[in-house]
Amino acid sequence: MLIFGAGRDKTEFYSVAVSIDGRWLAIGASKGTAPRNDLWLADLSGTGPARPQLRVVQEDVDAQADARVGRDGRLYILTDRDAPRGRLAVADPARPADWTDLIGPDSEAVLTSYAILDGAELARPVLLAAWSRHAISEVTVHDLATGRRLAAVPMPGLGSVSGFTEHPEGGHEAWFAYTDNVTPVTIYRYDAAEQSASVWERPPGTAEVSGITAEQVEYRSKDGTTVRMLIVSGARPGSAGHAAGSGTTGRGTTGSGTTGSGTTGSGTGRSGPDEAADRTPRPAILYGYGGFNISLTPAYSAQILAWVEAGGRYAIAGLRGGSEEGEEWHRAGMRDRKQNVFDDFHAAAGALIAGGWTTPGQLSVAGGSNGGLLVGAAITQRPDLYAAAVCSAPLLDMVRYERFGLGELWSDEYGTAADPGELGWLLSYSPYHHVRDGVRYPAVLFTIFDSDTRVDPLHARKMCAALQHATSAPFAERPVLLRRESDVGHGARAVSRSVALSAETLAFAAAHTGLRL
Repeated sequence: MLIFGAGRDKTEFYSVAVSIDGRWLAIGASKGTAPRNDLWLADLSGTGPARPQLRVVQEDVDAQADARVGRDGRLYILTDRDAPRGRLAVADPARPADWTDLIGPDSEAVLTSYAILDGAELARPVLLAAWSRHAISEVTVHDLATGRRLAAVPMPGLGSVSGFTEHPEGGHEAWFAYTDNVTPVTIYRYDAAEQSASVWERPPGTAEVSGITAEQVEYRSKDGTTVRMLIVSGARPGSAGHAAGSGTTGRGTTGSGTTGSGTTGSGTGRSGPDEAADRTPRPAILYGYGGFNISLTPAYSAQILAWVEAGGRYAIAGLRGGSEEGEEWHRAGMRDRKQNVFDDFHAAAGALIAGGWTTPGQLSVAGGSNGGLLVGAAITQRPDLYAAAVCSAPLLDMVRYERFGLGELWSDEYGTAADPGELGWLLSYSPYHHVRDGVRYPAVLFTIFDSDTRVDPLHARKMCAALQHATSAPFAERPVLLRRESDVGHGARAVSRSVALSAETLAFAAAHTGLRL
């Protein structure tokens, strides 16, 4: 039985949620990956689920909102409407379009999620809120009735929090996942009665981590915008810590990175005096994403640890187009402003070189999916900055991207070639259309997956052929290669395949930046 969606656009996605008592139905609709959605609420107590009478929570508004009815009968709305970094509003479900702020926006931190704790063990119900401040997570406790901040929950390090979970029927406990550079995902339990957080479950096994240091630095992009970059290093090659596999970690500076094709990862560490002073140029990988409101936040990454323990550096730039600084940061890197993302990336490379972290002959770039587009733009716009590039499952022909895979869903992010003005945006940076004969391009490894229904492998195939034809560098010195896997898609894969992909991409980067793995 169809209750919603007739006649709506084929690119729309829908969300459906029902309150635990079965009374309230919430339906959301968003077109493609657009950063906005419509939202309705229906009271099923009188109509039943077959013919819900939907009332507008938000419609035809350029903002995102997510709503649920709490156990106290209030409608809770997490939104970036009139608050690019997010706010939490409440309303009477009978009048769902009439909102009042419960937790207002923060000037620097992005509100990401919340949990309601209202068990009988508590003197008063509280709300647990998760924030991301410059991509580093914080958790705060608020009075549920007024939203007043009561306390902050100490974090085990400078990392990432996700997966807030509460008892559906109510209670005084909540659970969340935590990770950082040196900590695999660990589940914590917050007890509002005791006002404390403790480890609930650790992952099986342990990993030896040697002398990992991390630092968050600021640099200026082309237009003067301040961008943050996280730089992860191991102990200096040949040092006691490097040889012995020892080192210190803790709540010091921060770092992050990625694994595989578009999967983020990062972490934290405290450097000792010798490590902090070490700016000897080393082989480095610069990673970025810069799109679709995706934030690169700290998480454990075996791939990054393998690289830095071998003596390299791994840098992750929080580019515009992501959500590191909220929805305005995202929109500053989409559509006609996409070049800002690439300028931020070029400036990150420049900052690494100027700061003595690495040199152009020791620097590789890496990225996947939308991050593969970033890598394509990096090597075609500034080939002089990089010795090597690993470009995974990339978008590269931006004039035709809508014709293949799920490309039609992304026109709000990039623009559409059907509009002459927007075609101009796309042509201004489309990597495939900016390959030039006789240029000394970096060594490039494209990785593609034959069963990828999101980004068609044709992008990398065309770009690989174009670069092989155009490059002036000797092929043995700076090859342009294509690595193909069958029976693998855009996302998750077997661990064995992930290990093989990581090993070969790191080996390629090492071979062309001078790192000895």
